[in-house]
Amino acid sequence: MQKAIQLVCATQDFDLSVKALELTQGNWIILSSMLKLFAIFVRPSKKLQGEKYPTMNYTILQYLRLLHKLELLRVHFGANTTLGQACASAYAKLDKYYKMIKKQNFAVVATICNPQFNFNVFQNLYKDSPNASVYKSRIQKQFTETFVKYQH
Repeated sequence: MQKAIQLVCATQDFDLSVKALELTQGNWIILSSMLKLFAIFVRPSKKLQGEKYPTMNYTILQYLRLLHKLELLRVHFGANTTLGQACASAYAKLDKYYKMIKKQNFAVVATICNPQFNFNVFQNLYKDSPNASVYKSRIQKQFTETFVKYQH
């Protein structure tokens, strides 16, 4: 809406105080950057708020996508910029919640039981990690424990 807002500010003459609110090119650049940051939350928010389909199986993957995108944006904006720091702060908060959810058996089991993902999603996720075998063993243990619990 940049062009429309600029046109209204430039052409209106009934309230001169609006002229003081006119946004500079620098303001528009900041707003554009903020849009890039906030835009990454739209898809996961919509995906995980479904009422007519299960969402737990997407939770871990959505967290991982958001964390990855936040890291890319932090580098893009620069770590010492305001938006870079906002990305780092959002990353820290989401990482805290991600670590909590991945400890929950139901989240891991829901992800593995989804025919689109299965256990391969975790193999792909941890393939470059030096602790890959530890992570995969933990996930298999969570899955087995949950299976045994509900088998009875």
